[in-house]
Amino acid sequence: MKLLVVDDERPIVNHMHKLLTGWGHQVVSLCVDDELTTGSVLKEVKLRKFDVALVDNFKMPPLLGTDLPARIKRISPATKIIIMGIAPVEPAVADALRREGVDFKQLLLPFERINLIFMGVFCVPQN
Repeated sequence: MKLLVVDDERPIVNHMHKLLTGWGHQVVSLCVDDELTTGSVLKEVKLRKFDVALVDNFKMPPLLGTDLPARIKRISPATKIIIMGIAPVEPAVADALRREGVDFKQLLLPFERINLIFMGVFCVPQN
């Protein structure tokens, strides 16, 4: 599967990239920081058709927490959204996403392989 990983912390981006490519997926990993903006992320979404986007649940300037997943879905409605974070998505944010028509799953960090298997979003090796 073609996966997009977006976070503002390089260690998380690197870990997810290594893990997911090790499972045989095609992964584009982007760290939103001073050099790479969320606008660059949206350009990638326009250029490629991702099956799943794993996106950090914190605000990544200049976008708010709901903006990036909602914009990804507007550009690529078929892309499934997984919101990653150390805390659950706040209820107000979850409601806003649903009002935008964004159906999403949550992945709490740190996570284990079993979390991804039970999410049933994409294939994870069983060994």
